[in-house]
Amino acid sequence: MTKISVGLQLLTTVSKEKPNNIVIKSSLKPNRSDPNTSELCFLKTCHLCLKHLRQDKDVYMYRGDLGFCSRECRESQILIDDKKELEASTKMMLASYRRCNSGAVKSDTRILFDDLRRRRQLFIVP
Repeated sequence: MTKISVGLQLLTTVSKEKPNNIVIKSSLKPNRSDPNTSELCFLKTCHLCLKHLRQDKDVYMYRGDLGFCSRECRESQILIDDKKELEASTKMMLASYRRCNSGAVKSDTRILFDDLRRRRQLFIVP
């Protein structure tokens, strides 16, 4: 297995008194738990089911760099992504709705409604 180094490694001597102390910037080290590291070769496995992708078979692409072994896997990933986006959008809408109806700040509609009610009471003769 070949090791591919990405970027420049920064080495800094901590102290002139202790020349053996060297700091390696940790952000430049590849993260071993990250599935997108260079150890996983591009388009070798299906992004969803992890089946081996063969060179003599079609590869179904999604979002530019995700390869899938079949249309079904690709469509499943699209549905998963759509569901995540819908859930995130719904959470944002609910949070916005709760902020508007918290009572601390009246919405424009509520202000107009209250103003209309006051005006009607002025025209009503008892």
